[in-house]
Amino acid sequence: MRQPRAWLELFLTADLGVGTAYKLIKQFGHPENFAEYKSEINQLLTPKTAENLWNKVFLKHGLTIDEILEVIEKQGIRLISILDDDYPEILKKQKNPPIMLFVKGELPLQKSFAIVGTRKLSDYGKSMTQKIAREVAAAGFTIVSGLAMGADSLAHTAAILERTPTIAVLGPSVDKVYPAVNTGLAKKILEKGGGLVSENPPGTIGAAWLFPARNRIIAGLSQGVLITEGERKSGALITYKFGLEQNKNIYAIPGDINRKQASGPNFLISKGAKLVTCGQDILEDYGYLPRTLDDEKKPKKFANERLKKVYTIVSKNSKVSFDNLLMETKYEIGALSALLMELELSGDIKKISGNSYCKT
Repeated sequence: MRQPRAWLELFLTADLGVGTAYKLIKQFGHPENFAEYKSEINQLLTPKTAENLWNKVFLKHGLTIDEILEVIEKQGIRLISILDDDYPEILKKQKNPPIMLFVKGELPLQKSFAIVGTRKLSDYGKSMTQKIAREVAAAGFTIVSGLAMGADSLAHTAAILERTPTIAVLGPSVDKVYPAVNTGLAKKILEKGGGLVSENPPGTIGAAWLFPARNRIIAGLSQGVLITEGERKSGALITYKFGLEQNKNIYAIPGDINRKQASGPNFLISKGAKLVTCGQDILEDYGYLPRTLDDEKKPKKFANERLKKVYTIVSKNSKVSFDNLLMETKYEIGALSALLMELELSGDIKKISGNSYCKT
């Protein structure tokens, strides 16, 4: 990137919004050249904003620009401007795209799909989020979400289980993961060829106003958006609004009308979002044919023999208890629990009453 300091100074100029900064860049190019167009720029800005721009009056930020540049270098963070060749083309199509991105890892966006939802999923919401996210990821789509607890975390995890890259868009900065409880998940995202991205520089801490702006990037990086669960005023529906503005395909999972978490998706379906009950409902819009009967007859493949053994036992019974599985497999409790969770996430088995399991 050319002159990262000039870009940071522009972004941090007090009273200068992203939309206005984007207009200046479109008209005058790289910010290091702005001084050549001072009179023209002054006509486009309020006197106060222009004064802040030329006198380098910055927003209050946790770090100085020198400190930001130091963190970028130490942590291997890439700063990509909207004028750089590696800035995502798909993101430029929105009304006010980020003028720059801070990226850890990679941004594989050849095929990308957003999955978002509430932090407080019902058991049904958890099951459906896991199922559909894995089916979409298995078709080779990069899953884009926001690294929040609940639906976001499940969507990222599903992609990782399918060995498909996933991208986490953060509201705060990428130098410190928010929420901190997802630090381990963020590490796995990077290890599996995905990325962390934010439009905010290192040192930016979590604040409520950051997340609607984050949601526009989630929608902007994706070909379509699925809302799994969420109330009508939830952040997930903000992502839907941005997706709609950007002419993205919008999908929603129907839910129990008596549950608050289902009110958002049910409302979206009534407004024209495509009703989704499985991954194929999404994939067919991108040219993927449904599985055939011959496909269903093919033997299942498992990552290891332990998974295969547990699945075989469960599939041979109408239901089998956790205690019986312990006796038959002779695995440790923790190991068996992990294997059962992986089989649940893959949609091969499901947990039923009495701490028992059955084939899906």
